[in-house]
Amino acid sequence: MPVAKVESDIPPSIQAYDLPFHFFVYFVLTSLMILAIARQETQKRDRINLFLFCCLFGATLEMLQAVLPTVNRSCTVSDFLSNTAGAAFAAIVFPISTLLSRTK
Repeated sequence: MPVAKVESDIPPSIQAYDLPFHFFVYFVLTSLMILAIARQETQKRDRINLFLFCCLFGATLEMLQAVLPTVNRSCTVSDFLSNTAGAAFAAIVFPISTLLSRTK
C-alpha cells in the first residue's frame, strides 16, 4: 500500500546527511550505555543485550513515526538499518574487557 510522502521543511542538502546522522546517534547511544556499565563485571552477552535494546528502541521510534499523525515524520527501513548499524558498530568497537582493564 503506498504511503503519502511527508513534505519536509529541512533543506535537501541537509537531508543527505540523514543516514550518517542516524548511524552516529545510535553509535553514541550504544557506546555511552556500554561505558555506563563498564565498571561492573560484564560479559559479551551484556553488549549483545545493549545492542538489542538499542535496535528495539530504534524500531519503536520508527514505528511511532508511522502511526502518530501529529509527528509529521516518515518511517523508513533505511533509518532503522542505519540505527542498527551504528549500534552494532559500537558493540563491536567497545570490548568491555578492554574497558575494564583500563578502569582497574
